[in-house]
Amino acid sequence: MYSSCSDALLRNNKVSNYYIIQIEENSVESKVECLMVNDTHFEIIIDSDKNYPNIVNSTQFENNYSYQKYVNYPNFTDSEMDKILQETLVCSQEASFKSYYSALESNMLEFWDGYKIEYNNNTDGICKCFMREACIISGESVTKCKQEVSSYDPYFNYTGEFSVFPKRLPLRKLYLGDTGHSYEAIEYSIGKLKCLGRFKENNSILYANLSPYRSCAFFASYLYDNSNSTCVTIIGSNNHITAKGNEVINSLEILGKNISCLEMIVSIPINGNNNIICPIKEGKESDECTFKCDYNFTTDVFIHFTSMKEFKICEIRGKFLETVEE
Repeated sequence: MYSSCSDALLRNNKVSNYYIIQIEENSVESKVECLMVNDTHFEIIIDSDKNYPNIVNSTQFENNYSYQKYVNYPNFTDSEMDKILQETLVCSQEASFKSYYSALESNMLEFWDGYKIEYNNNTDGICKCFMREACIISGESVTKCKQEVSSYDPYFNYTGEFSVFPKRLPLRKLYLGDTGHSYEAIEYSIGKLKCLGRFKENNSILYANLSPYRSCAFFASYLYDNSNSTCVTIIGSNNHITAKGNEVINSLEILGKNISCLEMIVSIPINGNNNIICPIKEGKESDECTFKCDYNFTTDVFIHFTSMKEFKICEIRGKFLETVEE
């Protein structure tokens, strides 16, 4: 019996397959998909019990949040899921939502860490709409869910990843409403949870410091040599970069290859667990991104990667941009 995906893969010559794992002693055995990403990283894929079209249309669910359903991940208890999340690096989860005349403010989602959002009030800084697709289409992180009233088409229709920090996943509970009339309905499906992990035999840490020259230094000097030809390859969402400023700065310039600014989140920890999100000032879909923070700092600044693809980071530079009154 295997205790985890990494255990199963290491004991089977790192062959991707479905394996039976038992997270805790005397716990229920669970079948999961374990995939090799590269020699150092793997992915565990866990199904949800809502991974099919669910339709809500009933007079008993007319009030806001009146339809309440937990999303379960078969055979895994909360403590077992917590252990999986602690032992992996970052997770992603897709979903599909269609709404026919159900008001957005009647619906809410709750994630694993307790974070609750209505469809259009996400405060994580990735996208105002609860689905990333809305901001990927617009290129703006302040985009709200698009609503179009039509007798034929859904009020809104989104498929893709949730626009919350990866650490909040998976989705735990749905609160839906405003489906009390015959023409009102919500159709949803909650996809599989996919979490990226690193084998313990290669458990190295990627760390960066901002130098006195306001550039970035790794153990290797690739990111402060003023050259876009020397880069660090990021595999999926397997790393976040921690940078520390030795001078007062308020922005980061990130140069890379095959990157999108919308696939990075720059944040500054303030007062314990609170974070200030630095919005994109320039770049958006280009390989040169500037994140301007409404805060001057020399403290740690975190760069999170939300994409599961492979890309390169070549230069990270701290800057101080003057605020211009409009």
